[in-house]
Amino acid sequence: MANFNYNRGTMLGPVVGLAAAFSLHVRRIPFKAVVLAGVLALSIAFAFGSYRASGVDVTEMSASVIAEAWNAENIVEFVQIYASAPQMSAYLIEALEGTFYYGKTLLPSLAYPIPVLGKPYRDASGPVIFNEAIYGTSEPLDQVIPLNGELYINLHLAGVIIGNVLLGGFLVWLQGKFIAAPNLVETYAWAMMALWTVFPGSLSVTSQIYMYSFWPIYTYFIIKRASRWSAEGVSPGEPEAVRYS
Repeated sequence: MANFNYNRGTMLGPVVGLAAAFSLHVRRIPFKAVVLAGVLALSIAFAFGSYRASGVDVTEMSASVIAEAWNAENIVEFVQIYASAPQMSAYLIEALEGTFYYGKTLLPSLAYPIPVLGKPYRDASGPVIFNEAIYGTSEPLDQVIPLNGELYINLHLAGVIIGNVLLGGFLVWLQGKFIAAPNLVETYAWAMMALWTVFPGSLSVTSQIYMYSFWPIYTYFIIKRASRWSAEGVSPGEPEAVRYS
């Protein structure tokens, strides 16, 4: 419950994690059921987002307002925004007109959500550069810079390839942890971490989730490790030779 929030992503993430844990440890969820649930979840997320963006009170909703929100163009736009559609990176690359940063935005983008410590580096971060390219100012910061776009403006095509190879390797490691998890809690934890590592595909968003949303997960693993040390009768800094002598 500590992961829940009124943001659509932080509501959907725990549901996906719980479903993954249930499917692995309790009863296998059929693929067709996963597809159906995914379509239903995306429909609810789209409806919630359309209502929030409409500025209309729930008592003022009408059939025409709902029909206007559910047209094909709006649905395609919704999917493109949250799936980091290629044209977003294309706009960034075109707006910068061949400017490359050679790795200078990567650490600032990771540090962007960190209070106080990240503040001095935010002006050099990917989110600020992307929003300045769109709005001509750094005041609104509501657009998420796609990972592939940021990798490209730093190290060209090599950055995209190397960055995605590293991301893929990390996801393989998370998948291994997910499969080998001994209980529901740990399966849920690894599924959540894998989900927010790859979605929505932005360094600063992933950093923000790891910074703010995973404290229940960190707390669980810290307590588990401390309990194991306590059961073994050793302290964390004690040398191996002393532990087992």
